[in-house]
Amino acid sequence: MILKKKFSEVLVSLLENIGVEYVFGIPGAPIKPILEDISKSKKIKFVLAKSELGAGYMAEVYSRVSGKIGVCLVSSGPGATGLGTALAMAKSNSTPLLIISGEVNTKYFGKDVFQSSDPKSINVVGMYKMVINQSLICTNPKNAVKRLIQTVNTINDKKQPIFLSLPVNIITSDVSVLQTKNLPSCKLSENNYLLDESKKNICAAVDKISKAKTILVIGGHGVLASRAVDEFGELVNKLFVPVVTTSKAKSCFANKNKLFFGTIGHAGSCLANNLLNKEKFDIVLVVGSRLGSWSTNLWCDNLRDSFIIQIDNDFASFGKNLKVGISVLGDIKVILKEMNNRIKLRATDTALKKNLELKSKYYDKCEILNKKYDKSGLDPGMVIDKVRFLFDDKTIFIVDAGTPRAWAINRMEFNTPYTFIEGGGFSPMGYATAGVIGASFALNKPVVAIVGDGSFLMHGTEVHTAVEYKLPIIWIIINNYGLAAIHHGQVQTGFTSSANFYSTKPRFDTMARSLGAAGYRITNLNNLNSELVNTILKNQVPSVIDIISNRDIMPPVRF
Repeated sequence: MILKKKFSEVLVSLLENIGVEYVFGIPGAPIKPILEDISKSKKIKFVLAKSELGAGYMAEVYSRVSGKIGVCLVSSGPGATGLGTALAMAKSNSTPLLIISGEVNTKYFGKDVFQSSDPKSINVVGMYKMVINQSLICTNPKNAVKRLIQTVNTINDKKQPIFLSLPVNIITSDVSVLQTKNLPSCKLSENNYLLDESKKNICAAVDKISKAKTILVIGGHGVLASRAVDEFGELVNKLFVPVVTTSKAKSCFANKNKLFFGTIGHAGSCLANNLLNKEKFDIVLVVGSRLGSWSTNLWCDNLRDSFIIQIDNDFASFGKNLKVGISVLGDIKVILKEMNNRIKLRATDTALKKNLELKSKYYDKCEILNKKYDKSGLDPGMVIDKVRFLFDDKTIFIVDAGTPRAWAINRMEFNTPYTFIEGGGFSPMGYATAGVIGASFALNKPVVAIVGDGSFLMHGTEVHTAVEYKLPIIWIIINNYGLAAIHHGQVQTGFTSSANFYSTKPRFDTMARSLGAAGYRITNLNNLNSELVNTILKNQVPSVIDIISNRDIMPPVRF
């Protein structure tokens, strides 16, 4: 007699084997067997979110912070269709994310069964094939386990999101124990691959670098995603040349280092953007960045004319936006190790003097475009400065879309790796508001989300999730009673500002208390102080700080 297990049991066993500790999601009828088996697991906890999209953000941010596979579990129909933006974020960030959705029984495909999203109706799998590379459905119980193993191996190898739809009859199907012998048992690993062609290109790149007189290094999110911060720092310090980062990579290099010239692109520092736009370099070395429009000031002409050496683990990134002189494909960490072994130290007093002269040449404090404003509400720039001062260097910050993101990118300094998280060029509102839950589970320590009132209104109910699981999260809301980023964008581009602000003024401190969290309201900057922060940190409870800010102050961006 052949021993059998339910497929749902095999699924949970596989998740345990690969080191999954949390599954974020919303329950539903088709996934009841999976939830039942998760409840029996001693290694995995199911985290009940308030919306499917919120759960997707949690799983995505959890993966970015922990370096593990993020897992999200939802039901069929509207449960499955609600995750599109989370999948898009995971694709944008190259995040290893597994989203599992239930589906109606295969015998009911195309029959308009309640909440069906099968290939013959809504076709959620087909929908997500337009968003990510791998969107799959398993309809044959005989190869269900094989498909599951292939899915996990693909996430592990490619570091990409996958959507997997499981009809309820597959979930409850019997699986021979013999099929479960080859379940993956490794946690998310480094790719550690380097092509022969890439080895030749490394030699060519090192040779070109050794002959160059002026070099600019651009650090991208790939440095963080590849866990290559140490190797990147070693390379920059060996070359002893200016380094700038994209906004997502802001914490990949110590901002206090004398070689750091700032963050480039939208909301970046004036120093870094002046350097990018005006200074001519023999070589621009790009590590882990696709060179998108927001990171390059719409692919500035100066960068177009540069000789670019690009290092990335995604072939599609090369030459996508700018002409590349030498491309090196492979695991970024491995490539940087190889380059560090070949590059000679260039640090000299002369090099230091050149860097200081370059900083002096382009240093220019950002000035606010619109200095005339009424005095209602606090200056958001001053608020951000105060927030950075009140929390230590090891505090993790995650910022939401809009003006809070712009102020944080422009004003905050980060000297510890992996302490700054933001949405990048895709940048959906509410991403940080909900995603901070995933970061807190990954770290088991206080995490700070800096969000706008518009973003908080989208996913602020996830405060209750933090209360449920006793997570020491702090939401700092830059509250201007509307969508200030859209307002300023319209005004600066010649349009009238309409439909951007609320006629009623929400009280987020009151909302927080109604959800079981601590709530504070700040109308005077002096009340945002170390005493308040220390009290919050000591109490270790979810807390919302509602800071009334001035909507008319222009954020440090150019539209």
